[in-house]
Amino acid sequence: MAPTNANLAVEQQQLRVVLSQDGGTCQRAAVEAQLQQLQPSITQTSTVELPVTVLPPTINNQQATALKQTLERQLNQPLQIQTTGRPVALEAQQVLGWLRFDNTGQAIVVSLSDEASQPVLAQQVAAKVAVAAGVSQVTTHDFVETARTDGAPGRALDFAATRQSMVQYLMGQSSQIQAITKQIPPQITYKRSYSSTDAALSALIQQYAQERPGQLAVSFIELSGKRRWATYNGDQSVTSASTYKALLAFSVLKRIEQGQLSWTDAVIGGRNVEQCFEAMIVVSDNACPLELFRRLGARAVQRDVQELGLKQTNFLDPQSFKMTADDLAQYAAMLEARQLPLFRASQDKLLSAMRRNIHRQGIPVGASGPVADKVGFLEDYLHDYGVVYAPDGTYALAILTKGSSWAEIAQLTKKIEQLRQQ
Repeated sequence: MAPTNANLAVEQQQLRVVLSQDGGTCQRAAVEAQLQQLQPSITQTSTVELPVTVLPPTINNQQATALKQTLERQLNQPLQIQTTGRPVALEAQQVLGWLRFDNTGQAIVVSLSDEASQPVLAQQVAAKVAVAAGVSQVTTHDFVETARTDGAPGRALDFAATRQSMVQYLMGQSSQIQAITKQIPPQITYKRSYSSTDAALSALIQQYAQERPGQLAVSFIELSGKRRWATYNGDQSVTSASTYKALLAFSVLKRIEQGQLSWTDAVIGGRNVEQCFEAMIVVSDNACPLELFRRLGARAVQRDVQELGLKQTNFLDPQSFKMTADDLAQYAAMLEARQLPLFRASQDKLLSAMRRNIHRQGIPVGASGPVADKVGFLEDYLHDYGVVYAPDGTYALAILTKGSSWAEIAQLTKKIEQLRQQ
């Protein structure tokens, strides 16, 4: 029987020690020896005392009591959070309700509930430290930056770090609570221009696509070399399946940089934002992105993609999200060129997850180099889009299909690479 560690709990606005219990273990041979000494009788109960080695808990009652006393001492008056202006006072009883305890390790770990504390910190503290970011103006041609005017970065409350500062104070490890901030990037506005579509390459892709089964929409953008752009049915609106998840990732990253979300925020099924971000891109999990989309709101996500210039992407359709090959290829190209209005580290994080995408039957099979992509599959829709790092140059590719196959997507990718040589 495993021992039970002591712990703390909040009950009726007071801290209580949850007492520990000893565990125990015994050896099979010793148990058998004792049982063999029994003299069973139908007239009286037979008893046997088994030899047990006591297993003490890792966290005892004295340790839990000492932590309880420390917390009560720190909570005997309002908590003052130091900001750039006047301190913000939080009622001790309110903070007491945020406390959470984990006794599974070598000591009781104290934390504050993200869900319970977030609204209060957002309302009372975040505004005290926030500094609006400026605006950077960037001019590009064919995804190559040609001019830039940089705006000043802003500042936002780092909720996770501030909660940790509160915990350190409550445990007597620091003398004050500091509102921790993090830098947020300036808003970026782009003035984009593109060369005209490569008619010859588009015609070759069209000819090949029309020979294949099913319905196809293709968009291709060279990010090096000749920098050509070719498309076939590229503006055709298609049910997105799971391709939307990489676009939703932009909205998530944007709010993390602005301090509205934290990687440690709980989402669904015991997973936090960090774990959900990985799951929806790498394995194409469904529960995480749907919950994140619900929290962010359809209109907010739609505004995000519209600001990127993805005019044909629709997150407001009540039946299913709608995308086009042109928009998805453009998004992949902007991401590879690090032209999304995010810190470079955020864009690198998304590309890294796309490189580790486990569904590799489409573009990666036909490509001549590594691929960072996101697939979508729903009923008879099969889609793949992303960035291909071919030996002779990098390009963005989106292939959206209905009634086709992964093998056909791979074959079309291989054919496009051949067409590039013409």
